[in-house]
Amino acid sequence: MEDIKKQNFDREIRKLLDNETKLVNDRMMWFILLQGLLLAGFCSIFSKDIVVSIVISVIGIFISIIIRHSFWESEKAIAFILSKWNKFIKDNNFNYDDYPPVWCGYFDTILKKNDMIWKSLIPFLIHYKAIPRLFAISWIVILCYCLYKLSL
Repeated sequence: MEDIKKQNFDREIRKLLDNETKLVNDRMMWFILLQGLLLAGFCSIFSKDIVVSIVISVIGIFISIIIRHSFWESEKAIAFILSKWNKFIKDNNFNYDDYPPVWCGYFDTILKKNDMIWKSLIPFLIHYKAIPRLFAISWIVILCYCLYKLSL
């Protein structure tokens, strides 16, 4: 029975990683859709009501922060799953080459930060990190412009 558990452990790890990456993908799609709706609402109301434009931009900033936090939580979950995989391999004196790779994602999740070539640039450019940041920066710029226009 123990051997069957060991044989299926890599499949379970893959399934957990697949579920977590699907969650990130679904969240990203909903995030982009919601940001598009907010931008469309902002563009249609901007010339008519500056206060509503400010509210929309604040909502956009908060949504960007919330979604980035959820991506960070998923990143932690993936790292936890991979730590269980690493523990399984070490505890049973197996070799990683005995199994097909369980993770083909970004290598920073596997805690190899020392191997990164561009330590500060690469993590920022990963799409699930960069897109919420870019939207948040865009909404902050829009908010500053709206506040400037309101003060005139």
